Amino acid sequence: MLTPPEPERPPSPNPRPGLALALGVVLGCATACGGRSRQAPGAFTLGTPRAWGPVITVPPVDTVVTEGQPATFSVVATGAQPMSYLWQVNGVTVGTSTPTFTLPFPRPALSGISVTVTVTVSNVAGKVISNPVTLAVDPLRVTLAEGLPLDLTPIPLGSRVMGSSEEDPYHRSDETLHEVAITRNFYMGTFLVTQAQWQQVMGNNPSAFQTPPSPRRPVEQVTYADALAFLARLNAQMTTFCPLCPPGYVFRLPTEAEWEYACGAGNLTPWYWGDSFEAYPNYAWIGKQVTEAVGQLRPNNWGLYDMSGNVWEWCQDWYGPYRLRSGIDPDPVGPPTGEYRVTRGGGFFFANPHVVRIAYRGGLRPEFHYDDQGFRVVLGPPRTP
Repeated sequence: MLTPPEPERPPSPNPRPGLALALGVVLGCATACGGRSRQAPGAFTLGTPRAWGPVITVPPVDTVVTEGQPATFSVVATGAQPMSYLWQVNGVTVGTSTPTFTLPFPRPALSGISVTVTVTVSNVAGKVISNPVTLAVDPLRVTLAEGLPLDLTPIPLGSRVMGSSEEDPYHRSDETLHEVAITRNFYMGTFLVTQAQWQQVMGNNPSAFQTPPSPRRPVEQVTYADALAFLARLNAQMTTFCPLCPPGYVFRLPTEAEWEYACGAGNLTPWYWGDSFEAYPNYAWIGKQVTEAVGQLRPNNWGLYDMSGNVWEWCQDWYGPYRLRSGIDPDPVGPPTGEYRVTRGGGFFFANPHVVRIAYRGGLRPEFHYDDQGFRVVLGPPRTP
């Protein structure tokens, strides 16, 4: 914040008014001639009084809103009138001349991108800039139909050691340890794609588990191509389903690195809920005979549900040995070709501890479809294997 001009001191009694008048004349002349003066105790200023620069007394505050709801910021300042107000979002002037500023439909703030708001208050005597405050918008929501959202969770940027140690009793040979970095912002579906969402977008429901009707059960019996067709329709209607989606972003499947990074959610234990498999009933639908409605159990640290169990999840990559590089591998993708597509997370039937580990890798022919095979979406920059 800029330092405001020093205010003039309050007068004190002066028993010599004649001297004060003389001083006033001298000081007034000094001011008129370009000099800087202070009012003498008990003096009268001859000429135009000095204007006070603006001082912010009530600054803007950090604001959190739900996507699509207006975000309002305000400031209170004292000083000579009139005052003007210049509001900026991330350094870009958004144009207003009032002490209150409203963003009617704020764009969701991606994790790793700080959305800051400042205001510059000016008058004839100077200007002052407020300290930056933060706007947080959570979550970004895609609306497929009235009452049928497709919830998305922003995934923070960072790095992770993928795979598992050879000392892990459940280690498999395709889980070679290597460090990756996620440097591109993306959103991941908070939940698996449901039967109701599939029905709305595709006009049919291929799922085996439709009785009793449960629109929040995950869609299954979808091939890799089926999942891509669903995503293509979302992208074709992006402006309808998601008018506030970031420009240049597309709906797609997660890469394998994105999936494992998001599943672990900063947790380096074998399972995303911790070191003990025995806690799985609170987090994973496994050892069941049918699928279950999404979102009933506890999420991982980043708010993603059913990352283990219920249905397997298609990933974008072809299955193959990890791309091993020295140092940290940024935003890796799988091999350019292959026989199997990566599938992750485990399904509802088997209650095997090793299958629902964060590091476990599955592979499936892209034309295959099963009653425990589904997917979740990613919204982010396009990725090409």
